[in-house]
Amino acid sequence: MSYLDFPRFHFFGRCSIDPPTINNIRQNYNTGNTDPTPFWCPHGSGDFWFVDCLITSAFEASGRHLHLEADDALIGGPLGCREDPDRGAAKLVDLDTDQQNVSTVYGMRLQWPLRGTNRTLVAGVDPVSAKSLWPNVIQTFGFGQVTMTLAAASFQTVVGVAEADWPEHRPESPVLQNLREACAVVNGCRVLSLKFVIDASITGRASAQFSTGRVVGTLGPWKQGEPYHCPNRRWLVPGPKPNATSPPPGWKSQWPPWDFASFNGAPFCVDETHRRFTIDPGNSRQFTTPGGPAVNAGRLVAVIPDSSGDPAKETVHGLVDYSESRHRKAAGIAELALTPDQIALLATRPLQIEARIAGLNRVIVLAEDPASLDYALDQRVFRMAHDTPEIAVQTTTAYVTRFGKPAAGVELSPQLQPSATGGVPCGSDCIHLEAGASDECGQAVILIRAVRNPGHPLDRPGGLDGQVFLFELLTGPRQTNVARDERLISIHLYEDCPVPQTPSWKQVRDIFMPYKALYPNMFERVDLTDPDAFRAFAPLIAQRLQLPFDHPKYMPVTRDMSPHKTQLVLSYLQGASKAEVLLPLPLSPVSPPYQLSFAEKQYPPGQPTLPALQSFCAARLPGSSQWLIVGGQTKGIHGFALGDDLNPNLYLIDPETRRFQSFGLVGQLKRPSVTEPLTMTNAQSFYTAGWGYYYQLGGYGSDGNSARPITFDTLTRFRLADMIAAITESPQPRLARILGLIEQVRDARVTVTGGALLRLGGQMFLVCGQNFTVVVGELNSTAIYTEQVRCFHLRADGVLGTVDSTYGATPDPGNHEFHRRDLNVVPTSTPTPGTRI
Repeated sequence: MSYLDFPRFHFFGRCSIDPPTINNIRQNYNTGNTDPTPFWCPHGSGDFWFVDCLITSAFEASGRHLHLEADDALIGGPLGCREDPDRGAAKLVDLDTDQQNVSTVYGMRLQWPLRGTNRTLVAGVDPVSAKSLWPNVIQTFGFGQVTMTLAAASFQTVVGVAEADWPEHRPESPVLQNLREACAVVNGCRVLSLKFVIDASITGRASAQFSTGRVVGTLGPWKQGEPYHCPNRRWLVPGPKPNATSPPPGWKSQWPPWDFASFNGAPFCVDETHRRFTIDPGNSRQFTTPGGPAVNAGRLVAVIPDSSGDPAKETVHGLVDYSESRHRKAAGIAELALTPDQIALLATRPLQIEARIAGLNRVIVLAEDPASLDYALDQRVFRMAHDTPEIAVQTTTAYVTRFGKPAAGVELSPQLQPSATGGVPCGSDCIHLEAGASDECGQAVILIRAVRNPGHPLDRPGGLDGQVFLFELLTGPRQTNVARDERLISIHLYEDCPVPQTPSWKQVRDIFMPYKALYPNMFERVDLTDPDAFRAFAPLIAQRLQLPFDHPKYMPVTRDMSPHKTQLVLSYLQGASKAEVLLPLPLSPVSPPYQLSFAEKQYPPGQPTLPALQSFCAARLPGSSQWLIVGGQTKGIHGFALGDDLNPNLYLIDPETRRFQSFGLVGQLKRPSVTEPLTMTNAQSFYTAGWGYYYQLGGYGSDGNSARPITFDTLTRFRLADMIAAITESPQPRLARILGLIEQVRDARVTVTGGALLRLGGQMFLVCGQNFTVVVGELNSTAIYTEQVRCFHLRADGVLGTVDSTYGATPDPGNHEFHRRDLNVVPTSTPTPGTRI
């Protein structure tokens, strides 16, 4: 199963492409280049998303084509990219200046609503790299370099829709129901196969559609064990072009311009169940103008040649529809009916596509390998470093077929190819590839090892790291002059960068210096070569450097910083935070600089009653009016036994609209060990947008094991934006997702209720409070005050740590000023340098 199979649906529209083009040329990386060539989008952010896309048609599992809105609730609806506040837009990133043909999209999420319902499906998209980049506008041949406006590329990957979000029974959308039944489930997600083609990018700033391109695409089923990034089907390669110096007689008068259209390679399959031949020429045809109609190539006829080569004995089985309508409605994918005899012939014979026009000899525009042997790599793009175990050894899988069936015993051998700059990289022994024969499933695992430092070649500017290696997998001599992208492995091998125990600011600045000229979009936000700006944004920089590699906000967006350089910057940040001394704010004048006024908020009649709570924790995202409320009590006057007074829900409350949502922690998660520390009162909490995490510790609540009130020794955290999204994305929040967001550790030193938690100078301060426990009834209790200000570091990366070794405690100075709980704690400005609370 794949996007070529049934059921499937298609979409058509535009995509926004915003690459930082100033990094597209080697010379711009020279340190002394003060006037870099900007190209068409120098201030690009790298953002990538679909815009104005509509679902245009669909196929049921039976193969019936649906193209009317009345046929299925999907058709006519929008398909777009979801941009969550904490993730931002997806990013389109080159591997390197010397390899720009495999640009990869990271962090994309698709969404499409089911028309006529309140249901919207959201799908996470695996990182996907471009392939089959070629000039698909006929006027470009012989006219120099191919630009984005004249080029097309295809992308294939998989997307996952959470099983809990997928509607089980939707009679208004038979295609959605068919897909649910056809797709494999992996890690709680229904997995679909996605293919899309981008062309006709607009690079003229005068256009209202500047920095956008045309996109057509298909979503179909995916089955366990199938490749993610290649179709694993039969393949047609381009036939020879007519001789440009001697066009056929009559060609010029009938074909202005006379130069016949070229074709790019295309996958196809033989569907024996539905007796159909399916071909995908979505990235195979040429167009007269960018985004314009396809070049008229006459009739495209699918032919099964006779083994004798006698044209009189060949089998013709239909015309291939390559019309503009087919491109828009079905992403160019076309089907032809097959007879049982034709199916039998195609099991042992290759296929070819011929262009026929009256008065001219027929031209073979696409043809299958005579042996019908095809092989393609799943993963083709790698970033490696020989001394970083996580990326020193990597693997990919080649899928080998013969006449569309798995082919065993096919030997594959890697061959180093010249780089994009024309030469073979120096130090070619830095990378070792091991490839064997395909197994009975037609799969061959390729082992890739980075074995030594590639160094820095003299012809590579100093701002570029390491080298780029390009390997092709071959089964023998290549049959054409052009290597197929699906058989190429692109590797960016980082050079060594020793990490000193105490990095200097100069070393950090030198790492970021090339970005200053090459990525103005980033430096317009913060100059990372300015020490004051760097320190001011230090927490955010550390958080972005440690995000998962496929996260849209991973830093740098270009992903061209090696792990060792990243570690050097992080080591500098860690050392700087330990030695950090914050200067005080300027002292206020005698008269107050501002005044506060209060007014009661009046709501229209009939608005819902907000929940009655006290002593809760709260946090909100920057710019949002929604507050997430955690814990608290439901009674204004309470005893210490608590009973059912504790808030069992998470609330999302918008004071501006008086609207709120709730999620029943206790009633739905059914995990007391997780929920009890979150259904408490008087806990300490903290949230900062720079880290993205909500932290909460301690608090007074009910212990389910002993059925008595205790002060919790639990430190909890979760990403605030993810938690809000999980609660709001559907009428019934995904329990597994919410549970997976909550991370907890236990530490006796955070057993505090009624204290205060704040952050200053890179440290967290837990101020005062007590450990309160009811022993017998309400009147027999213990309340042990901490009489301390406890300070510690909480890591801002993706690993939740306990209160660590930098923990410290300031003892009671003897005057009982620290014998407190339920107190106000604020940062204070003082005349002398230092941090004060």
